Amino acid sequence: MAENFEQAIWWINFQNGWGHFTASEYMPEDNYGCDLLFAGGKLVFSQIKRRLEYVLSKANIVGITGTTGILETVSTKFDLNDISERAVTLLDNNISGAFSVDIKCDSLSKPYVTEINPGRFLSSSMHLFAETKFPAPALVILVANDQKLPSFPKRNPIKGGTILIRQLDRKPATVNLKNHNRLRKKFERKHYVKLET
Repeated sequence: MAENFEQAIWWINFQNGWGHFTASEYMPEDNYGCDLLFAGGKLVFSQIKRRLEYVLSKANIVGITGTTGILETVSTKFDLNDISERAVTLLDNNISGAFSVDIKCDSLSKPYVTEINPGRFLSSSMHLFAETKFPAPALVILVANDQKLPSFPKRNPIKGGTILIRQLDRKPATVNLKNHNRLRKKFERKHYVKLET
């Protein structure tokens, strides 16, 4: 991360990176992911999650490795649902299938879409869906076969404040926000916690 133009030039020169680097604005605030499913241009569901921590975050200069370690479901940020839904339907207003959208907030907390992935949910979401028993993969099959869908909230169907914790060699676990805060305090005292899954 460069804090000024001269630093950016030095870094590119140091890495022999001319023609291989891209520059973008640093967006230091919240980092969200949204999973969406559409059927014939109509929203089936969208679920917002805030990324709290990444697996092996110390291995990357900005702390983002692409593998979410801790995330929290969000149920009140409907503007993020709107942004994600609009981004996908701009591709095609009669779109069908699963999508994931990455959203990053700038220093003023203004959200920006940084990535759209067609044909899949976020990797952490599959664990979240399994742990919370939300049938997103089954919904994809129902949509693909043009079958009747069960009833559930279209936006953020998983209760807000659900925390998913993932590690490399352990089964993921979910806890509520209150328990997560209690576990974090215990970790700060003992430098470890044991999660029963």
